[in-house]
Amino acid sequence: MCGIVGFLTDKPSEDNYVFLTRLLYLAADRGTDATGIAITTKDNINIVKEAIPSDKFIKKHFANLRGDISKSSVILGHTRAATQGHQRDNNNNHPVHSESYIMVHNGTCSSMDRIKGYPYKGEVDSEILLSYVEKNGIENGLP
Repeated sequence: MCGIVGFLTDKPSEDNYVFLTRLLYLAADRGTDATGIAITTKDNINIVKEAIPSDKFIKKHFANLRGDISKSSVILGHTRAATQGHQRDNNNNHPVHSESYIMVHNGTCSSMDRIKGYPYKGEVDSEILLSYVEKNGIENGLP
């Protein structure tokens, strides 16, 4: 199954960079098919994901993301072990997002049906859970 990492801090700092790097290295054995992160700052939400293991993801992307990571108060990360939806289609990789929510998920949603008319981006079943939350809110959208 997948690896989920993240943190919330009231004092963003350069330590975020080191902490996130370590978290993704620790989660590496939970999923090597893809890695992704969502970085939130006061001005922006930056989602970066790619079908590579976390060690390669860190080497490829972290130098350019260092400033945003250091300024962020909330960061989500995911290392994916693909079950449904091929990782080469980045819409299947995590974090998945909608107009209002960003989500990472570990597991399957085999008992949930797709909502008719919802604008799904990928084939990954985690996006079904996101669609329920988007349409019904957090309390009513989680089965």
